[in-house]
Amino acid sequence: MQFLAQIRLADAEVGSAGLLSVFMCQNEPGFCDEWDAAAGGNKAFIFGSDATPVASLPDEGVTMLDETSAIRFLQVEGDDYLEARDRWSGETGRSVPCPAR
Repeated sequence: MQFLAQIRLADAEVGSAGLLSVFMCQNEPGFCDEWDAAAGGNKAFIFGSDATPVASLPDEGVTMLDETSAIRFLQVEGDDYLEARDRWSGETGRSVPCPAR
C-alpha cells in the first residue's frame, strides 16, 4: 500500500491528539478495487499522539513521489457535498476541480 496522506487530528478537531494516516493499493489499476470502501484497497489508521511524529520530507535523496503538498483542514457546513464544495470555494477563493452541478 502506498502512503497518501497524514493528518494531525488536532487540526481537524481542537483537543484531539494523534495522527490519521491514509494508504491506497498501488498495484495494477482496478486490481485492488480501491473504489470499494470495504474491499481492502484503501486503509486509514489512527495512531496515538505518542506513536509516531508527523512525517517530513528528507532534505536530501529521492522520494517516490514527483511532488508533495500540504493540506489544511477546513470544516464547511452544507446540506450536501455540492453545497459544501461551493461554500468552500467561496470562503477560500479557490476554484472547484469540476463544474458545479
